[in-house]
Amino acid sequence: MTSESKLPSGILWGLLSLCVLYIAVLCTSPIKDGDIWWQMAYGKFAVDNATLIADHGAFTWTATEGGIIYCCWLAQILLYSLHSLGGTALLFVFKYFSALLFLAALLDIAKREGLLSNPLVWALWLTGMAMANHSGPVLKPEIFSFIGMIALNYLWYRVRLSPNKNSKLPYLFPLIVLIWANSHGGVIFGAIFICLMWLGEVMNSLFSLSQRLPTGTLRHLFIGSILSAAALFINPYGADYPRQLAETLLGSSLEELKTISDYQTAFSSQGKLLHLPEFFFLGVSFLIVLLISVFRSRSINWVFVLTNLFFGLLYCYMLRTTYFWGVTLAFTSVYTLSFASVPLKAPTRKLRLVYLAAPLLISTFVSITILYEKTSQPVLNRWFGYGMSMTNPVEEAHYIRDNLSAFKLGNDYDSGAYLLWSLYPGQKHMIDPRYFPFKTWYAEYYNALKGQDTQQFVNKMNCDVWCIGFLHREAVDWFQKSPDWKPLFYGARAVVFGRRDLYFEDTGRLGGAELDDIRILGRALHVLTFAININDWETATRIYRGAKKNFPDNIAVNDAGRVLEGIFAYNTRDYEQAASLLRKPDEGEPVLRSDGILLNSYLHLTARKWGENKDDEAFAYAQAAILTAKTDLIAHFNYGVMGAYLTSSGKQVQIAEGVPSWQESLQFFLNNFQKVNNVPGQTAEVARNMLSSAIKGRPPMMELGKPAEDKIEFYRELLSDFRSEP
Repeated sequence: MTSESKLPSGILWGLLSLCVLYIAVLCTSPIKDGDIWWQMAYGKFAVDNATLIADHGAFTWTATEGGIIYCCWLAQILLYSLHSLGGTALLFVFKYFSALLFLAALLDIAKREGLLSNPLVWALWLTGMAMANHSGPVLKPEIFSFIGMIALNYLWYRVRLSPNKNSKLPYLFPLIVLIWANSHGGVIFGAIFICLMWLGEVMNSLFSLSQRLPTGTLRHLFIGSILSAAALFINPYGADYPRQLAETLLGSSLEELKTISDYQTAFSSQGKLLHLPEFFFLGVSFLIVLLISVFRSRSINWVFVLTNLFFGLLYCYMLRTTYFWGVTLAFTSVYTLSFASVPLKAPTRKLRLVYLAAPLLISTFVSITILYEKTSQPVLNRWFGYGMSMTNPVEEAHYIRDNLSAFKLGNDYDSGAYLLWSLYPGQKHMIDPRYFPFKTWYAEYYNALKGQDTQQFVNKMNCDVWCIGFLHREAVDWFQKSPDWKPLFYGARAVVFGRRDLYFEDTGRLGGAELDDIRILGRALHVLTFAININDWETATRIYRGAKKNFPDNIAVNDAGRVLEGIFAYNTRDYEQAASLLRKPDEGEPVLRSDGILLNSYLHLTARKWGENKDDEAFAYAQAAILTAKTDLIAHFNYGVMGAYLTSSGKQVQIAEGVPSWQESLQFFLNNFQKVNNVPGQTAEVARNMLSSAIKGRPPMMELGKPAEDKIEFYRELLSDFRSEP
């Protein structure tokens, strides 16, 4: 490295600080999903029962498939131990440790190569970390695959950089594989890395002599690779475990797994939300530049080519494997940089400034983008902070444990992990994100929660209570609308429904404490909609006020406030105010709306204005009702008979755009009134007379029942409190 390529120590410390800040931005997120909870439950089971083989059927009342092997006992016990010693705080320390280990290992390689001052080294790590962040440094056994991949890459480059021509370092590979094989199934990709490494070194010996390892080291590498393969078999299940991993790799259940978000591709909507396509093209750009450089210097390393080709494709294959390429790209590229052509390895002063811009631009783009998303409109599990994601039903699980432990529990897949952790061994649940014990009936469950044969599945499970997360909108809506089920409790994450034919003790609360501070905008609006649908107005007001505090001046939140105020006004029988608040704004589409209450307001106003002989206003409201609900029979009847009467009286009627003629409305009513219950029979005779011009006097309007009189004062107080909020 020439002196010209040196960077001032102040800039190097600045780059290091920038990387640490980058880790803080990327890794400071709540616990991603529920896997950590059932994994720790397995760890507790192993400790309590002095066994390394978990009983998959010990946690659920449903049938489980016992032939599936899940060998993560080492990771499970360690995670459980960390949580027992320091709670979630110590788990987060371990998460940061894994990310810092990636940084430290790569910088150590760069230092040994004399490349620590090359800004491209820092840019490569930043890119690799961005790729790895989604599934690498996460709180579940997968973090051990992240660490294992770092260890394999780091050790191989230590082998290549070893001055010893007969290096024994390759004998550490089997130790890494042994630990990894008992920590996470991602070891299968570690085994593939070792195979590609060996194949690449053989190709180096044949086609790229400048990259050839010493004969002694190559021999030890071969023996170490064979021992690594043998290490896969040292686990509580023996040869069955690597055999199952190989079968799983072939993707026998891939289509079913795609229903789980982490098994979707990096270019799916979820991957785009995480900016994984952008990181992919950034990584490919680095590879192209390096490949051009090494071809020019005739120093191509085939391990670099093979590993990046395979793991680059794996990156695209599914979200949960993106970290393998993130780690491999960073290490292989930094090593390749050491024998690249001079402009990359030892840039001039001008080029050095250009290179320096790369890490600054990458870190600035990623950090600002992700920090903005985490603080402005965070999604399910990506806000800037700690705690739980929105998949783990903490309040709801505690409610079930304290009040419903004697009842048979049904639940959704995502909620099951925390339910397992919180309720076991006192109460069993139905399903959880282990997936593998439930493979035989998972498809049936999944279809039911998507609205296909839901009643049949619910009857088959025959549960007393169900805990359904708000992630599953179709299922929540189905239970909410079903006459057989009623909500017993709901928090920010899930709803607990109970059978209407069973007795449940009244706990005096329907909405949980966490509803006051939902930090995900979409979730706040979803739960608010649920509260409105079940007429839980006090809780709805709490949710709205929390959203107003967390997302001030947000259009969707303002829409929610407008709708709530309109509903309250309607129930005080102030129909004009209700209609004014609930009707569609002149510009844009409302995020939240209540067309049912708006329609009712128009129907009441139509009847009221007609009764007051304010014909023009009544006719305008009648048309507004048609535009709000184009198939509502009452709206068509009122508009039709009113239009017929006004026309027969010689009055010029003004019909708005999109509204049918009054004759068409009357005909629509006559064609459909028998299909609907509770439509008075005499209305058909009135409609026929109007349609045939046999009009006898001023026709009556059809009107809905008015909001309950004994509740008017209650709603006035709600409205007053609502309007008094700043």
